[in-house]
Amino acid sequence: MKLMGSKEKIIQAYDQIIWEKFFALARDIQTQNDYNFENEELMFSALSVRGSKLSSEEFERLEYLGDSIYGALVGLILFNKFKQFSPKELTNYRSKVAQNSYLSKLSSKLSLERIGSILQIGDLSDGQLADLFEAYVGAIFRDTGSDFNKTMDIISSMIDFDELSEQVSDKPWKDRDVKGYLINQIQKQYGNKFKPLYSLEQSGPQNAPDFVGTLAIQNIDTGEILEKPRIISGKNNSKKNAEKECALNLLLQWEKEGKLIE
Repeated sequence: MKLMGSKEKIIQAYDQIIWEKFFALARDIQTQNDYNFENEELMFSALSVRGSKLSSEEFERLEYLGDSIYGALVGLILFNKFKQFSPKELTNYRSKVAQNSYLSKLSSKLSLERIGSILQIGDLSDGQLADLFEAYVGAIFRDTGSDFNKTMDIISSMIDFDELSEQVSDKPWKDRDVKGYLINQIQKQYGNKFKPLYSLEQSGPQNAPDFVGTLAIQNIDTGEILEKPRIISGKNNSKKNAEKECALNLLLQWEKEGKLIE
């Protein structure tokens, strides 16, 4: 990535060594997120955190844009992915992923927190890290030519929505392991000799496979597999998530049918 113009600005505000560290960080961030900026100045502006010698109005504009885009993207992702969630749960979820404490974790995941040391302003607060992340999202959106779908794909890859869903759900299995809760329900309904049986089908390239899970109920002693229920998940990026989706879907089905036993 060439940062024409940025090099001179950083050297003028700091020195050659700072420029080299800044450039290395910019390269690392793009590698980690598997996204290379076409517009070098957008990347530069997104890293010009408030409080540094590089702080500018453009950073604040990107932060404003990123905040707006991120909220809309997350709302749409949640609406499409979690059809079983009530409006209250969707609102709780959106609030969770919009908190400064969560956005700061995303910044750290992308190594954005290193900019504080590089620009000689020390450790960044959660608020500063959240601002950095929002500016970064705004920069990506502009760099893609305001491509909403492409930006949504990039954001989706940063957040483990399935893990967070367990924290915001108001279902009976909230704060519990979903698969463990399902085992408990199966034994209450069918007896201790029954357990969930998961099978997985893999597709896609080896370096980025998709997994579709199937869930049935099996008699441990006889090996017999019950014809019903039979649950199939959507595509997931890991075996663990495919199995969790199957377990969650069966619990939701039983809840709707009034079959859950407390």
